Amino acid sequence: MKIKRRLATVAAMSAAVPATFPSVARALSRRKPTRLIVPFPPGGNADAIARVFAEEMGKNTGAPVIVDNRAGASGTIGAEAVLRAEPDGNTLLLTVTSQLSSTAFNVQPSYDAKTDFVGITGIVLTPLVVVAPASLGVKHIQEFVALAKTRPMAFGSYGAGTGTHILQAIFARQIGSDMVHVPYKGEAPVVTDLIAGEIQMGMVAPGVALQMSRAEKLQPLAVIGSARSEFLPRVPTFAELGYKDLDWTYGVGLYASSKIERPRLLELERLAQSVVNAERIRARYREQSNEPWGAKGEELQKRLVVDSILWQKTTAVYGKMG
Repeated sequence: MKIKRRLATVAAMSAAVPATFPSVARALSRRKPTRLIVPFPPGGNADAIARVFAEEMGKNTGAPVIVDNRAGASGTIGAEAVLRAEPDGNTLLLTVTSQLSSTAFNVQPSYDAKTDFVGITGIVLTPLVVVAPASLGVKHIQEFVALAKTRPMAFGSYGAGTGTHILQAIFARQIGSDMVHVPYKGEAPVVTDLIAGEIQMGMVAPGVALQMSRAEKLQPLAVIGSARSEFLPRVPTFAELGYKDLDWTYGVGLYASSKIERPRLLELERLAQSVVNAERIRARYREQSNEPWGAKGEELQKRLVVDSILWQKTTAVYGKMG
């Protein structure tokens, strides 16, 4: 009788294995290290945002979250690395909201941003600031424009075809200046050459603009965005100054391959929302002069589609930009 009862118990346990195996597999998958691929070099604002997010996400999951900087080719190297990885939610893309959509100008990625990526959450809003070296001696955009009409100038971007390239090129065209475009791999090298006076204009995050202006190394001129930055309230927007097509709103979001399974995507969204909405994390982002966002995946995805259409319209108006 005892033997029969033991055999019955073993049979019952064996029958239960197939039903529980998928959930066990998912649990094991969640314990794997997560890679947050940032398509920019270390030292910039996106990298700093990623490291705060990774630290908190690691605490919440109990598994390592690694920031993996894959700079180059206007951000497409990092984006493509996410698509090549297994779409299990353990390799994610953390990037500025315009990076995926704006690469259509001069860089031909192997993906369609609208269909190959899916939004998870919006992390911060960070309207970029156009700055000049303090050594240039200009205090306002009007002084910069007057000087740009009298001497050769160059501006630095985060790569050919990125939003930082296109928007500065639009500004240069509007003021009638034949400024030379110098592409970099991200924010940090742009700042280095701005301070050295190698280039005369660039775009940086509000926190960098604030820090460098206090150190009297960079001079903020205007904000690329629909509203002034709360961290630089005295710096006007380009719209206020009378310039068109320069009211872009920048943010930083978290994306996954669109091949990811829906339950895993929703799980990641819940996890990411718990990170970005934690008061201590919001406070840390404000310390970086970044405005906490917390948009859900659906909103982030809509922005990706709208941004892609807007960039296409901008290209039609201004043409290709080298």
